[in-house]
Amino acid sequence: MAVLTVLAAGGGDYTTIATAVGAANASDIINILDESTYSENRIDIFDDNLTIQHTASTLGRPVIDATGGTHAFQPYAEFVTYIGLEIKGGTSYTFKKGGADYGKFHVSGCFIHSTPRFNSHTFANTSGTPSTIKQSVLYFDGTATGMYVGSGLEISNCLITASAGTDPLVAGYSATTTTASFSTFIHRGSNTGLIVSAWSKVINCIVTGSGMGIGSDDHTYNLLSVSGEDFRNYADNAQGSAGTGDVIDTNPLFVDGTVIGPAVSVAANYNLQESSPAIDEGTAFDSIVVDITGTARPQGDDPDIGCFEYISAGYANTIIGVAAGSLGKVLGVATADVSTVLGVD
Repeated sequence: MAVLTVLAAGGGDYTTIATAVGAANASDIINILDESTYSENRIDIFDDNLTIQHTASTLGRPVIDATGGTHAFQPYAEFVTYIGLEIKGGTSYTFKKGGADYGKFHVSGCFIHSTPRFNSHTFANTSGTPSTIKQSVLYFDGTATGMYVGSGLEISNCLITASAGTDPLVAGYSATTTTASFSTFIHRGSNTGLIVSAWSKVINCIVTGSGMGIGSDDHTYNLLSVSGEDFRNYADNAQGSAGTGDVIDTNPLFVDGTVIGPAVSVAANYNLQESSPAIDEGTAFDSIVVDITGTARPQGDDPDIGCFEYISAGYANTIIGVAAGSLGKVLGVATADVSTVLGVD
């Protein structure tokens, strides 16, 4: 395993991500050292277990700007890992299927936005280690379903939202191998169908916005505020009922649920107010002990539902483990506005 560095201004091994990927071998790490904007699209990946990451700073992410192309990455390999990246643009999607094992991947700490969809083809990871999307923000601006999943995907601690469209945010096609936990799904379009459709297990999630809520035979400890039916069964697509711990027809009380757009600070608008009914209403699951920002779960007696764990008064500056003077910069807001954005005193 080798570590290849990328620095746009020079001084690293390469100045573009595509050239680093082209020089890499299986299991190598490509470490992007700065927070520059890399105007690159259709980056072909042929090596298994490759990692493309940015871990040099907590104050920002490098931007892979696929504007001008249909997509950012085209993986032909198994289990490519993407960590700490901002990926934007792409007229059609972020990832285009390159080969049969395209469905095997890991995404963590990423901000993906200004694109209609996450993927071009249905994910299909039918055996072994599941693919994962963790602690990430996915913001779709197209009119089609944001993500199609055949099997083998686990989503946790994510904010997934769309500003338009009549289709689901995420759609699954497996009764046993897709899991969504501790995530917040918000549909802002004119959807009348399900927001989370045909999913195996949905637990500790907030589902809100236009359309019906969750289509799954296994749903517990979720909070729903939707315009249509709350639940549909996976097996027969008939109207379903609430499961253990599910809270229905209840406003989650976000800090500011009206603001949406492709900016890092937007995610914090979906933190919870002090009086949110999602606080302490979740349950322990899958050894998940942090939220989307890295804040420890639980802060109270039980974990909170959704991607954010509410921080009690006095703890605003510890929400993502940075010094007080840096927190406003991390969220893209004035330091004086930190408590307002995070919903804490």
